[in-house]
Amino acid sequence: AEPPVPMTAANPGSGVLPIVGPTLIGKSTLVEHVCNDERVRSHFSLILLHATAGSAGVGGLGTMASLRDNCATKHQSNTEDERWLLVIELSGDVDDEAWNNLFYSRGRRCMPRGSKVILTSGSEKIERFGTTRAVRLRCLSTEAMWYFFKLSAFGSADPDEHPKLASLAMDMAVEARGSFMAANIMAAM
Repeated sequence: AEPPVPMTAANPGSGVLPIVGPTLIGKSTLVEHVCNDERVRSHFSLILLHATAGSAGVGGLGTMASLRDNCATKHQSNTEDERWLLVIELSGDVDDEAWNNLFYSRGRRCMPRGSKVILTSGSEKIERFGTTRAVRLRCLSTEAMWYFFKLSAFGSADPDEHPKLASLAMDMAVEARGSFMAANIMAAM
């Protein structure tokens, strides 16, 4: 299958931003913050979220018409121009032919001009569908994780005042293996 055609004046299709990274690294959290930003909300008339459970074909996305019906509406407003932000969270890879058929054929007719797609996945293979460079999320280094964890667990207190707790916290930070979610849960304990 051919790669997607980049957006140009002759091809005003929807822009696709892939976001890739390991499980529980914060892809959905990043997208949630973006979708809650007032500048984004004022730019798009409709923000839709579709999470797929599989990777067969386009993982249950179906047709563009049915896609909107199967999405959770995250935001809806009356903006001057109708534009959508469609967020698709995939748990695996996507078939090239199905993706191109959905977004570069039928999609052009169903999505309003100026609409954008954010595609998240743990699979780096989805980068090929982007019309821009992918955002890659990676685990923090051990030092950066320790700094984050220390601030979360001890707040403004000096961990050196509590050497036994600091030692335990360091072990917990290492166990988090760079995951913000794991570090937040352990730091709250």
